[in-house]
Amino acid sequence: MVRPKFSRAFTLIELLVVIAIIAILAAMLLPALGRTKQLAKATHCQSNLKQLGFAGVMYSGDFDDRLPASVHMAGNISWVASLAPYLRAKISATSLGSATNTYLCPIEKPGSGRLYSYAVNDFLLNMVTAPANPTPIARRSQVPSASDTVWMTESSELLLNEDHFHFAGRAVDGAGYSPDIFLTQVMVQRHLGAATYLFLDGHVQRVKWQHVRPKLTETGVRFIHPDGNP
Repeated sequence: MVRPKFSRAFTLIELLVVIAIIAILAAMLLPALGRTKQLAKATHCQSNLKQLGFAGVMYSGDFDDRLPASVHMAGNISWVASLAPYLRAKISATSLGSATNTYLCPIEKPGSGRLYSYAVNDFLLNMVTAPANPTPIARRSQVPSASDTVWMTESSELLLNEDHFHFAGRAVDGAGYSPDIFLTQVMVQRHLGAATYLFLDGHVQRVKWQHVRPKLTETGVRFIHPDGNP
């Protein structure tokens, strides 16, 4: 006679072992998935700044090499509005708050009140603001090394809807962008310990804070001050 075959059920111990293995694998994968999500947002933010850079180059080409202005400059409108035609963006609370908006970093939380995440280096504005900026820069061609000088980056939550930083306006022997002050103006570690920087030539880099910090104090570096740190 052929005896019937019976499938053997899992014992409680075997079931617990399987559950433990799944829990260990999940614990190992979740941080990697979280990092991947953060990296995707960082890449999106880089894309935003790259598009703003292209828009800025086109704007300068149409306006005799001039750089977009700040809303605080007499008779001018903010670069936010000036670049909108090149981005096909509508300037309104609704459009600026949308998830796909070029002006907002994807990490920004809905309802934060921020209309844009980025601000312009005020050394690159046509404003006489301090002895450290004796020659206001109005045109791209006035900048000695466009590939070395930051035009735009992610602003701190302390600068809610300010369209420019206050590096030149508070600069006394470089104090306007000293590491301590820079930390209050720029979101230096938003993306995996780094921030995204758009340079005046249009290229974009994500740079960690430990690499930015020495650039703010080393004499002659043009990272923020277009003529070089004093």
